This record gives sequence, structure tokens and C-alpha cells, in this order.
Amino acid sequence: MNHPPKIIAVMSGKGGVGTSTITALLGAGLTKAGLLTGLLDADPVGPVIPVMFGVNQRMEQRGGKLHPSLSRDGLQIVSAGLLPEKLIDFSVEGPDKVIQAIISHGQWAPLDVLLIDMPAGFNDIHRFLFNELPVVGVVMVTSQRELDRLAIRNVMSILARRAVPILGVVENGGETECPSCSSLIRLSDREDLLAEDCEVVGCLPWTKKLAEFAREGRIEDYNHPLVFQMAVTVWENANKKD
Repeated sequence: MNHPPKIIAVMSGKGGVGTSTITALLGAGLTKAGLLTGLLDADPVGPVIPVMFGVNQRMEQRGGKLHPSLSRDGLQIVSAGLLPEKLIDFSVEGPDKVIQAIISHGQWAPLDVLLIDMPAGFNDIHRFLFNELPVVGVVMVTSQRELDRLAIRNVMSILARRAVPILGVVENGGETECPSCSSLIRLSDREDLLAEDCEVVGCLPWTKKLAEFAREGRIEDYNHPLVFQMAVTVWENANKKD
């Protein structure tokens, strides 16, 4: 990296809450805000970020370094799903070793902000990334389900012990689209989102359009006003941590 970017991790307590979708939307929103944005897909087992952005071109390896693939709007993407063939033997290397190799070989162009799409929970990959990278803060993703909120509280306790700031919480799918009239139906009590004193930076509804755009690789075309608002708020909160 030619100059230090703000590094922001996006995490959840457990799988299935849409962490990758929120990371992708944040990346698209920050890019639209004029920021040089990178996205590290830190899930070596199920890397879905390239699919959401419709990126099929593998990362180039030049001079022993991996150069990110680019989305349509110029967002830099590094992902296990875009590794050059035969660079890393997944049958031999564990998931944490794959991510370590990606980090050590990555050669980013200048960035203002780097988002990390973290696997669910807290494991060796998380410990490695927090030890090796100067993460300025974390965006936590949850849902309307109480089990998801319990899991996020557990991860937030771990982060507090490591003195990692929480930049905000995103509730994904707290509203859903009515299949008959397309109006939004509230699924949870917004005021009971989290007991902890954390800013809720976004409550994104589940819509058929979002699901289609993510599946078809057109996540950058999802222009819901909450996406830009969420991205700007996270960026502002990251800069308050200086």
C-alpha cells in the first residue's frame, strides 16, 4: 500500500446474517462517495464477494505480488475466489494459512479505505488479521433474531477486551418486502436492537431487488438511499477514531 488506508472490519456473531452483503454495500457506497476503496474477502471457504460484484477476472500475479481485481466502478477486490489457479493448495493449507498468504502477497493500489469481510464468529483468521493489520474499528452486522443478537454481543465482548472500537451496528433484514404490495413490514422492535451503547448506522430492509442484484453480480446498481447514508456514517465514525 502506498499510503495507509483506514482499515475497517465487518463482522457478525454467527453466519447467515448477511455480513458479505453489508460489506459489499459499504464498498459500493464508499466508492460512490469518491473514496478509493478496497475490499478484502477474508473468507477462504465461501468467498462470495466476487459473485456480488460480477467479477470473474482472477487477480494477476506479477513480481511475486497479487494485484487486486477491479469491479465495474473501480473497487479493488482481493479474494480467495479470485486467486490464480494453483497458487495455493487448499487441500494442504488451512483457511488461516490461505488468508496469511493473500495478505503477504497482496499489492494494493493507493487506498483511502480497506474493508475486510470477516468470517462469522472469532477464530484464528480474526486473530491473525487483528494482530497484523491496524484495524481502526469494526462494523457489526446482526439481524432481528435474538440468537444473532446474542452471538454479536459475545463477539463484541471479545473486541472490547482487545480494545477494538465498534464503529456501529447494522441490522440486516429488520424489515421485509410484502410480496403483494411491495410495502415494508417491520419484523423487530428497532429500539431493542442492542442493549449495548452502540450507534445503529443502518437498518437495511430485505428486498427482492437486493437479492436479485447480489445474485446477478450487480450489487453496485443497488441505489437504496440507506446504502450511501450508511457508508458515509461509517467513514465519519472511522475518522473520529484518530
